[in-house]
Amino acid sequence: MEAVSHRLSTSEWGGCWVRRGGGYIIAYIGCAFVTGLIIERFGKSFAALMAAMYAGWAVVYVLGTLWYMYLARVGLVPALLVCVVPFLLGDAVKTVLCATLINRLSERGLLRDEL
Repeated sequence: MEAVSHRLSTSEWGGCWVRRGGGYIIAYIGCAFVTGLIIERFGKSFAALMAAMYAGWAVVYVLGTLWYMYLARVGLVPALLVCVVPFLLGDAVKTVLCATLINRLSERGLLRDEL
């Protein structure tokens, strides 16, 4: 049991913030803020949802990639090739699906209007 508690208290969990992917985890706070701000300002139309979600992804990509570049000591292009490019298609598909789902659920009155 002591080995388990020691393992949980060391870099395995707490160190995730200072690892190369930690910037992406922290960036989700900014993502949520930007996405919510845009939706509050422009509503839940399909276009507004798409804009809000893509703006949120941009925050995650920028902050996470900068963090990765700093810790991995790599340039912009290698960081983008490792951290952004492999995920662009999947994130684009998920964004369209989520915006469509939110829009359709809102039309049917299945979502609350307040945020």
